Parts: sequence; structure tokens; C-alpha cells
Amino acid sequence: MRGNKHTILHRVVMISYTVLFNVIEMIICLFITFLGFYFYKSTNYPFRLIFAIPFIFLGLGIAIHSIINVYLVIFSQKYNSGICIFCRD
Repeated sequence: MRGNKHTILHRVVMISYTVLFNVIEMIICLFITFLGFYFYKSTNYPFRLIFAIPFIFLGLGIAIHSIINVYLVIFSQKYNSGICIFCRD
């Protein structure tokens, strides 16, 4: 039933909204990753484990998630209609 009321306008708006949101999220996460690399290069060994490596993994993980989310919203009609902000009950 959800697929019946999901129009092409919803698809275009959701693709635009999701791509914009995820590009901003990816830029922030890449900044966190570069911050982790900076901590890794500039600090001593124990602080590398405490601060740098988690920052690197966190930034890269969320950036990869953003890329996958953009791919799914563009190429998967089911995923797009499932996250549509207009079709929520």
C-alpha cells in the first residue's frame, strides 16, 4: 500500500534530500578522519590508541555508510519508498 502513494515527485525530493544530507555528513566524517590522522602523527603511542585510531575508524565507517545510503536511495525503489518523509503514517 505504501508503494501506491509513492509518486515520482516523492522519489525526486527524497533523492535530492538524502544526497544533500549524506554529502554534508560525509564531509564531516572525513574531517573527523583527518583529525584522527593528525592525532596519530602528532601524539605519543598511548594516545594514538585512545584517540587517533577510534577517530579514524569512526570517520571512515560513517563515510562509507553515507556512500552506501546514497547508492541505495538512488537505485532501490523499495528503500526509497521505505524512508520517504512524505509517506510516513
